Amino acid sequence: MTESAATFDRSSRSAKQLFTVSLVAHGILLACALRHRFFWGGDMAPYLHLAETAGLVAFAVVGGLAYVRALRRAPELPAQTWLRFGLLLTALATLSPHFLSNDLWDYLARGRVAVLGHDPYLTTVAALRSDPAMSEFAARANWPGWVMPYGPVAAVLQWLCAVPDSPWLGAYLWKGLAAAAHVATALSLAATTRSLSNEANARRMLVLWLWNPWLLLESAGSGHNDAFVALGLAACGHAIAQARFAVGSLAYGVAMLVKHGSPTLAPLLLAAAFRQRRLVPFAIGTGLVATILAVAWLLSWSAPSGLDWITDQANVAQGSLSSLLAAHVGSGAGVAATWIGTGLLVALLVHGAIALRDARSFGRHGALATIVLVLFCVPNFAPWYHLWWLPLVAVADARALDRALVVLAFTGPVSYAVFTATHAFGQAHEAWAWAAAALPPAAIVLGSARELLSNRCGPSDSAATPAPS
Repeated sequence: MTESAATFDRSSRSAKQLFTVSLVAHGILLACALRHRFFWGGDMAPYLHLAETAGLVAFAVVGGLAYVRALRRAPELPAQTWLRFGLLLTALATLSPHFLSNDLWDYLARGRVAVLGHDPYLTTVAALRSDPAMSEFAARANWPGWVMPYGPVAAVLQWLCAVPDSPWLGAYLWKGLAAAAHVATALSLAATTRSLSNEANARRMLVLWLWNPWLLLESAGSGHNDAFVALGLAACGHAIAQARFAVGSLAYGVAMLVKHGSPTLAPLLLAAAFRQRRLVPFAIGTGLVATILAVAWLLSWSAPSGLDWITDQANVAQGSLSSLLAAHVGSGAGVAATWIGTGLLVALLVHGAIALRDARSFGRHGALATIVLVLFCVPNFAPWYHLWWLPLVAVADARALDRALVVLAFTGPVSYAVFTATHAFGQAHEAWAWAAAALPPAAIVLGSARELLSNRCGPSDSAATPAPS
């Protein structure tokens, strides 16, 4: 056996061992989910809450350590090896019932409104509660008094998954779609890195996204619709890296039509198209998105109260820096944080519009601006909001974004620790979630702001690693 073959064989065994460790971590998560959903425990409930919390922390530590080691080994093996193991991890995460967020039940309940022939932008779940075909869906919804708060692409997906009469069947249909989006995002990011760098870095990027325990938890596990936002942004970055602005603007628009969390990218995308003399393709993609918006306006949003779905969202303020400051310091402190963030965001966008030169600078300026939006300007915060900027990791090609994803592999799951310990939301949970899931990645990215803005930031840590023959 040649030396290279022996090295490959050792790497293959190492990958299998790392997969086994990751499998154990997701098995722990599955046990936590089954307990949370189906076994309260009566008088033993407080102790089971603590055991569940310990299990969640164990998932983060065990899965995170295996993930970090897999990243180091990633360039040594073909992408197909990491993809095969990643698909199995995704399948196990999908199998686990969602338990750290109930948003999925609201997705299905609003989709059921459409299945029953009503407009989810105008009719609430509560208004149809007495309908036997709605009762099981309405009983699980957390926000039955709210109309659809997402874009038309999300509305279509929710309608599709709410067609079955069983909420649980609908939930697993949705989780399957979110899992597919997670895998597709990883493949798109790897393709972007391959076009901008080399095969070794592409393999690392595939593992960076596909194997990440926190991303698996939020997408395939909890089924947040932000998984579809991430796919759209990844496709946008891939297209911009190839100067295909018609596809890039369309992919970005579709992401925004799922959930409007990344408006900061619009002016930067326009600036990039202007700099690269691609305004006509940009206009074509944007025109297709505008057509979808026009149809949505005619069907729903032009009706009386048709825009409540977007204006009423300003009334939800929980878990964000501004809402926490307002609650603990005073309303003035919350308003000040928002205005400071808004000023910083405007300055970043102006700088980006002037300084943008290529796809990498678009990704770096876009990630920096969007995390400022998430950190300071959004009235409510949830860990999965990072999916509004993290898919730019490949096109940005910056160490800071890589490190943020690695840190979130550990702090993202642990950000739910207070919730699992008490099984109740509240300011204690919100403050801990913000401290654990918002501060660490924000500190990494904002701490690298100078390099990101100057475009001197180096490529990912494995840039110098050659691909094995």
